[in-house]
Amino acid sequence: MTVLPPRSKQRMVSNLRLLFPEEKLPGRFQAVHSFEGDDDTKDLAALLGNKKWSEITYLDFKRKYAGPVSEAFCYLTDEGKQYYMPSFISMVVANRVETDDLPEVMLYVLYKDACERGTLLSKFSSPQIEAIISFFETTLEQNRTLTLRLSKLRDFVKSRKTVSLNAPRR
Repeated sequence: MTVLPPRSKQRMVSNLRLLFPEEKLPGRFQAVHSFEGDDDTKDLAALLGNKKWSEITYLDFKRKYAGPVSEAFCYLTDEGKQYYMPSFISMVVANRVETDDLPEVMLYVLYKDACERGTLLSKFSSPQIEAIISFFETTLEQNRTLTLRLSKLRDFVKSRKTVSLNAPRR
């Protein structure tokens, strides 16, 4: 587990603010999957409410959500993950020890998406994905599994750039 020095933390959070708009996604979107009778998803939906991603903190989760933060990330819809990704990254940057396995879970979700359809990853711009990859590289201990998963994310970015470069011009 890597804890970033204060200057690196500030730089990473500033970069997130530049790359990820604070305005909610256009139209009305559902950030949390709904499961009948599940209080955790109801609590998460209430916690996120109409808040901007930059207003969500680890302390909010600690006070208002009973489950682990990594579980909350998994309860998000693709649109919720897209919009709130920078808040989860910021939580890890500010509270690495307390967020436990959150970065590993986030990486797994993105890796799985890249292996399957890429529907979640396609919602991010290439600079956003590169910032997410940089976050994983600086936060997680390097190992074979991490290297494989980051490689898959990089391949997704490269393939998307190739597709957009080869797209017919009008």
